[in-house]
Amino acid sequence: MTRASFRAYLAVLAGFILFSLSPLAALGGLVVAVAIIAPLGIGLGSLGLLEKGSGFDAQLAVLFWAFSGCMALTALWFAWRAAGHHEREEPDRARRASALAATAVAAPVVIYFCYGALGF
Repeated sequence: MTRASFRAYLAVLAGFILFSLSPLAALGGLVVAVAIIAPLGIGLGSLGLLEKGSGFDAQLAVLFWAFSGCMALTALWFAWRAAGHHEREEPDRARRASALAATAVAAPVVIYFCYGALGF
């Protein structure tokens, strides 16, 4: 990954985070609801694990925080790999691993703020 593409990628991630904080975040929340929440509910329902009513909200919160924890550990792992590539003087691989670490941090943030903007 070149330095220019790395900077552009980080700018796109920053743009997603700023979008999730904007008044238009509800549009992103609709995308999150259709692309993530609905299939998750359908999958849990087909397995017989879906709780009805407000129980699904608590179930969804537990699943989200578990996902966020896994993404935080993944981000730490990618940051560790980036540091190793940097020590071996492999800047392209170091930038690629840093970009993946930034993505692992930004994804739960964007999902949280966009879905929260719906006010459910």
